[in-house]
Amino acid sequence: MTATAEAPSTTRRGRTGKGSVPVSPWPQVNLLPPEVRASRAVRVVKRWLAVVVVIAIVIAAGVVAASVLAQRGADQELADAQVRTEQLNAEKEKYAEVPIVLAAIDDTTRARVLGTSTEVLWTPYLRAVAATTPEGVSIDTFSVSAPWPRPDLSMAQNPLAADSVGTISFTARSLTVPDSAAWLDGLVTVPGFSDPWLSGATWTEPTPEGMPGYYAVTGTVEVTEGAWAQRFVDETEEN
Repeated sequence: MTATAEAPSTTRRGRTGKGSVPVSPWPQVNLLPPEVRASRAVRVVKRWLAVVVVIAIVIAAGVVAASVLAQRGADQELADAQVRTEQLNAEKEKYAEVPIVLAAIDDTTRARVLGTSTEVLWTPYLRAVAATTPEGVSIDTFSVSAPWPRPDLSMAQNPLAADSVGTISFTARSLTVPDSAAWLDGLVTVPGFSDPWLSGATWTEPTPEGMPGYYAVTGTVEVTEGAWAQRFVDETEEN
């Protein structure tokens, strides 16, 4: 019979009991080759590398997905904008003639303003000339000399008068010698008139047909810018 010696069982803290971790009292030696340990370390590194690669792939996939969604959104916005542009162009075609009509109206308005820039409403002035005549004087002829519409002034027919925009010439007859001074004073009071002038009264003999004799008088009066009607000036200012 062989006797076997048992080594006393000890714990990490030198005592036995429940919850104690047994520690071998004999020396331990790791007999694994270095290649095995290195292989295990490499496998751990590979695992972590695989985790990192998976995370990178997931992130890249998320970025690509976000880019694809953004591109789709941009494409949709572009398509909507193109459709809207086509709709606007179709609406524009409906009103293509509007700018042409507006330009024609504007040209017509400007032409009317230019054409009437030197317009004078002559009927009131004819009546004014007749109203200033002395008693017993009647107007035989009445003529007006005025330039075409332009900004410069015309030379008055009366060499002693200032430049004007037109000249009224008239002839009159009177059974008596007319009061020229009173007549001239009356013409000066008419707005838009200046520098009235009367020739001397010339006696005209009675005619065999029974027409009585009379004094013939010729005269002129200069028309100033104050006589212009300017009816359409406001339209130019509004444009």
